[in-house]
Amino acid sequence: MNDAKHTPKGAVPMEGAKGRGDEGAMSPEEAAALLERTSTSVRRATDPSTSILFAAWAISWTIGYVTIWYSTKDQVVYTGPPAWASITMGLALAAALVVTIVVISKAVHGIEGMSATAGKYYAATWPLVFIAWFAIMSGAVRLGASDTMLGFFSAIIPALLVATIYCASAAQLGRSMFVVGAWLAVTVAIAAQFDVRTLTLVMGVLGGLGFAVGAIIGRSER
Repeated sequence: MNDAKHTPKGAVPMEGAKGRGDEGAMSPEEAAALLERTSTSVRRATDPSTSILFAAWAISWTIGYVTIWYSTKDQVVYTGPPAWASITMGLALAAALVVTIVVISKAVHGIEGMSATAGKYYAATWPLVFIAWFAIMSGAVRLGASDTMLGFFSAIIPALLVATIYCASAAQLGRSMFVVGAWLAVTVAIAAQFDVRTLTLVMGVLGGLGFAVGAIIGRSER
């Protein structure tokens, strides 16, 4: 009697079964594919959207630095940006910080482990370093730093802080973070070679472009 012709109803012949015990079981290949799809879905759900972060920073960064440049470009003797320009710069950076904290917090909400801990540390780092920046500038004013030096450091320090945080977080958040961080570090080095008026324009244009490139890379990584 040929067993292949008398296979019990609901059973799958051994030939071509690829290791399945019945029709409802998955082959190793199918199980691996399902695991990959599930892992990708979980990663997309829990990983922060760096493209959103970079887009927010591109807009805020460009608006802030170009506003400072515009408000000081005609000063024969540099006296620093007027209050409205400084406020615009501060609000622009604050908006980008809020987006950063919200995106990171949303990504790690409801999950535990090293990724969640790293995300919380990352979100907490931003307000800490910028509070330190304000304290440094306040100390420089108290010590009698010139308007030129205040303008120089107020433009350079926050950019260097952002570059450092991005490069340091690349291992956790992806290659695009390092690319943008390195871009900003180079931008800082280039801008520092110009006078205090021009450097803010260089920072705004090159920095904003770097964030835009990062947004494209970040989107391709997801």
